[in-house]
Amino acid sequence: MKKITCLFALISFCLVGLSQAQEPSKEFQKETEAIFDNGLSNFNKKPFKKSNTVALASVNLRFKIASRQEDPKESNNVTWAFLEGVDEALMQEIADAYYQLLAADLQEAGYTVSEDYKNAKNYKSLVDDNAKNERVTSKAMWGIAEIYTANGDTYIEFPNYAGGDHAKLAKETDAVVWQSLITIDFVEIAQRELSKKEYEEIKNSTELGRELRANNSRRITETKPVVRIMPQTLAQPTFKGDGTYARFSGPDFSGGGAFLNQEKAIYSQVPYQFELSKTDGIPAHVTRFKSAVLGDLAAIASGGAVKTGRGLNEVTFNVKTDAASFKAATLDALKQYNQYLLTYIKMNN
Repeated sequence: MKKITCLFALISFCLVGLSQAQEPSKEFQKETEAIFDNGLSNFNKKPFKKSNTVALASVNLRFKIASRQEDPKESNNVTWAFLEGVDEALMQEIADAYYQLLAADLQEAGYTVSEDYKNAKNYKSLVDDNAKNERVTSKAMWGIAEIYTANGDTYIEFPNYAGGDHAKLAKETDAVVWQSLITIDFVEIAQRELSKKEYEEIKNSTELGRELRANNSRRITETKPVVRIMPQTLAQPTFKGDGTYARFSGPDFSGGGAFLNQEKAIYSQVPYQFELSKTDGIPAHVTRFKSAVLGDLAAIASGGAVKTGRGLNEVTFNVKTDAASFKAATLDALKQYNQYLLTYIKMNN
């Protein structure tokens, strides 16, 4: 199998330093507004106004390990991609490294990062309240994902009201309590329709063309391995467990949050090494998830014995990656996200 390097530079970003000595340009501020302009982002009473101290109480990365895309025009055109070469240890390692990156970026932006909150009474209550939070998402029809919390801490989600333990913790420690979740995808799957000219050129001369002709279709799937930070993936906006967001609680019971716009994925500019290949089965590391979402793959796993009614256009790919290069690409995307997020905080507080 030939190893190829992902060279898809899909979006170009102008990264601007966030140190106090250098303000972001007006162009970058405008771009930042668009990144978080989705009707969910808001800052109530400006949580960072009363304190420059930040308590990183819960920093979470949500890694997609299986991505699914269904053609909106032809429901039998379904594509799956499975991530291989990224195990649980690596995902935890990336989560821990991101915590250090975020703390350093906050300090560079003029904030003090404190861990005093860990000894606070209300932090223990917050941990107890969130101890049973679900870390695996495998019911949604876009794929499967797992959540990893930096430093192996409890995965905390703030309640959707002002006076909970998160707000009491902020008051107790005189700090802004920070909770964030970032969804990381490893591939971009897109469907498009071939032009008549493109179709005529391949319909008799390639396997793809013959398959399209048999299905009376010109729709094809393009699979591009690339690390990207994703907005919400579920059909309805949610404040918990999906997409990419950061939520803050200030010491004066103020609050706020920044949610990534549905149309504004953030792409890594560092390509990662991968081997992309079609597969006829489900990788072993995915079969451990017991979910109805895997029923979509029953025909593939059974060699056709189980019928799904989706036609011949249900295909799966393996994306096998090199751990070191995947980590570098992921941290690059996360660094970009930090630039936008900290700029947005400055602009609104």
